Amino acid sequence: MRCSFTPVPRHVYNVGFPEAGRYEEIMNSDAKIYGGTAVDNIGGVPASGLARHGFACSLRVTAHPMGAVILRWSA
Repeated sequence: MRCSFTPVPRHVYNVGFPEAGRYEEIMNSDAKIYGGTAVDNIGGVPASGLARHGFACSLRVTAHPMGAVILRWSA
């Protein structure tokens, strides 16, 4: 789970994750069904080998404003 507490979206934000592979978005507090603007990571995102934030891999995600996203490793 990752949270963003800035008032603007970050469309290319690198955040550390523990494993390489693909991560699918399973919850997004900015989704239309929750009254949000639908800034999301449709289809999931692949992890790269670039270390970030103390983790061996990182994801380039869209961090929507003032919300949270939950990603699940899928392989």
